[in-house]
Amino acid sequence: MQKLIHFFEKRILLVTYVFLLSVSMTLIRLTDSGSSYKFFVFQSAVSGQLNKFFSGIGSYFSLQSRNEELLHENLLLQKRLLRPSFISPLSSSFQLTPAHIISHFHDAGKDFVIIDKGTDDGIVKDAGAFTPKGIMGIVIQTSPHFAKIMTLRNENISVFVKPADQPYTGFTFWDEANKRLLITDFPEKINLHPGDTIITAGNSLFFPRDIPVGRVQKVFFENDEKKIVIEPFLQPEKTYNIFISVHPLKKELDSITHATQ
Repeated sequence: MQKLIHFFEKRILLVTYVFLLSVSMTLIRLTDSGSSYKFFVFQSAVSGQLNKFFSGIGSYFSLQSRNEELLHENLLLQKRLLRPSFISPLSSSFQLTPAHIISHFHDAGKDFVIIDKGTDDGIVKDAGAFTPKGIMGIVIQTSPHFAKIMTLRNENISVFVKPADQPYTGFTFWDEANKRLLITDFPEKINLHPGDTIITAGNSLFFPRDIPVGRVQKVFFENDEKKIVIEPFLQPEKTYNIFISVHPLKKELDSITHATQ
C-alpha cells in the first residue's frame, strides 16, 4: 500500500491532468451532442492513424525478425540434411553462411547479384551460392562487407550435375544465343525425359551434393552430341535469402586437380 501511495505522490501532476482532461471531455459529450459527435470523429481518426502507424512499425520489425529467424532455421536444416547426403567424409566440412541479395543486374550480357556478406563474414572467392530450392551461382569477387556472384546465366560458369535417380554426371552450360541452360557431357545411353530432376554432383566442392538445379525441358542431339535443356529452379530476380557454401579443402583439391604432371 505504501508503494502505491508513493507512486501516486511522485506522479500527482500527471494524475491530476489526466483526471481533469477526462472530466472535461465527459462534460463536452453530455452538454453538446454535435460537439460530442465531432469529438468522436476526431478521436476515432486520430486513434485509427496512430494504431495504423504503430501497427505498421510493429509488423515491419516483426516481419524482419521472422525472416532472419526462418533463414537461420533453414540453415540449421540444411546442415542436418548435408551430412547423410554425402558419400565421402567431406560431407560435414561445408561452412554455410546465410546472406541476402541486395541487387541483381546485367553487365556486358552477363548476369550478377550482390549479397550483403563479404570477407569479414568468411565469404571467399569461388564459394557457391544456393538455396534449398536451387543453385544461384559462384562468388567471383569479394570485399569486406559484400560479394559479387555470377549466376548460372553466364557462359563462364559450369556446375557439375547429375540426374536425381542416375549416377551419370555432366556439366551445365549457358547458351547465351538462345538464352537457355544446357547440360553436356552426359553419356548417350543416359535415359532422361522432360520433368526429370537435375541435382548437384558435389565433386568440385563448389556446392554440397544433391542440391536441386533444375528440371529437364527437352532432350535433343546436336552435332552427334546429346544435349539437355533444363529449366533452373531458382530465378535470381525472385530470390532474396541465400546460402554461401565454403569448403576449407577446396583450394587444396583445386591445386592437386590442376597440378602439371
